[in-house]
Amino acid sequence: MINMRNTLVVVALFLMACSTADSEGVAEPTPESSLWSVDESFIKEGAPFAFIDAPEFAAVGAVDKVADEERVLLVKHNETLKAYPYVYLNYSEVVNDAIDGFNYIVSYCPQTKSGICFTNRINGAPQPVLASGYLFKDNLVLTDRENKSYWSQMLLKGIRGGQKELPIQTTYSIETTWKTVKNYFPEAKVYIHDKLQTKGARTASNGSNHFGVVLEGLEERIELYRHQSFDKLRIRETTVGGKNVVVLGDREKQLFTAFYVQPGAVFTLRSDFPNVMLGTDGTVYNVFGEAVEGPKKGQQLASPRCYNAELWAWQWFFEQTAIAF
Repeated sequence: MINMRNTLVVVALFLMACSTADSEGVAEPTPESSLWSVDESFIKEGAPFAFIDAPEFAAVGAVDKVADEERVLLVKHNETLKAYPYVYLNYSEVVNDAIDGFNYIVSYCPQTKSGICFTNRINGAPQPVLASGYLFKDNLVLTDRENKSYWSQMLLKGIRGGQKELPIQTTYSIETTWKTVKNYFPEAKVYIHDKLQTKGARTASNGSNHFGVVLEGLEERIELYRHQSFDKLRIRETTVGGKNVVVLGDREKQLFTAFYVQPGAVFTLRSDFPNVMLGTDGTVYNVFGEAVEGPKKGQQLASPRCYNAELWAWQWFFEQTAIAF
């Protein structure tokens, strides 16, 4: 009996020691919620969308299923211009594409009505992506094909996986209407496929879509511009990170963009669209920020992070939002 009692005591002590060692030396399993760097209560899960990396294009004159008021995202590199109507982009929400070896990602979220282009190089290597099926605050979440990283479209950064909290680099694009493309950019190559979806593609009729410029960091302060405030082509001035910026907008063409400019630079508007600005030195700039005439011909203005989205989305994503005009 004594031996049995001693044996039980030894076993108990051994189990206690093992339990203590386990609690001190082995981490508890990480819960799924901690994989996200954002509040998981705002995450909605769905099925992944189609992966597209070989998009089909047609000439402007050959496209007859896009209405004049439909919105389009334009991407230009060197002398090539491509147009991505949202009624086609709606199908996959993300398209991987390239122009002359320049790889980029075109994305559109029909809920927040935000169209943004990104470079697709992560850690120096091409990284094709697709719409994950997840939504964060009702906005598109992109992922790589192996589902190792996830990016929030509107936050412009990773929110899960190896790229968590790291920014995803945007590349210049400009949103406008199909009518503008037909009238001024007949040379464009137009993205098409056999699935046309108009739901969520059109601009909200109540004026809730706003053009936003990211002023500080990735999610610190957003300056918003009402579309209806640009009743015709206008220029507004602001600063981003201490740098001077001009904001251009034209409600009729549903076209809004922004460029960094030199301190003290003064511009006047041009009437020969797509040329939009004339500098005091005689340089003429088009809507892509390209200097097409004058002493700076061949140069191009850089652009801050900026895009269009619904007002509710701006205010939900960013605590510091201010309507500038």
